Amino acid sequence: MLMAMRALNPLLSLASTVALVGCGGGGGGGTPLVNPAKLLVSGASLAAGQTEGEIEIGIASDGGGPTLVQLDLRADPERIRLLPNPTPLQGEARSGPIGPGRYRLVLGDARTAREPNALGTGVVARVPFEVVPGTGPAVVEVFAEAALAADATGKPTPIDAPGAPARIELR
Repeated sequence: MLMAMRALNPLLSLASTVALVGCGGGGGGGTPLVNPAKLLVSGASLAAGQTEGEIEIGIASDGGGPTLVQLDLRADPERIRLLPNPTPLQGEARSGPIGPGRYRLVLGDARTAREPNALGTGVVARVPFEVVPGTGPAVVEVFAEAALAADATGKPTPIDAPGAPARIELR
């Protein structure tokens, strides 16, 4: 089942995933957030000779956060490769490449139709990456783009995505 969850159809979109949450005759009534949840993306600093690391994706929210979040991560594919097996810390994580240097990530509770769990404040998933062989010391920026969020009813909910990139320092 975990392997099936990690398999990603490149055409996967938040709308089709939200349909899983919205079906089943109900679900918690979504309450609009006064302050939208914030998407957080942390960088990393690798020691000399280290070839693997993780980026953390988190949520900060004053109230109940979104039930599902979709975002694209973009990085220089000639320096790092984002890997398709994120570690979910809240809910589920589905991911995969959608183009050179572009990686789509869908996070949240897509299995509990009646009362899906909202993503709470904190780390939601860790996305592994590897350094491309031959890459020297550098700083690689990872951008979070095209962020979408949905509440428990499947309706879009606001999410504030970072404007500044996460930075990965390669030594």
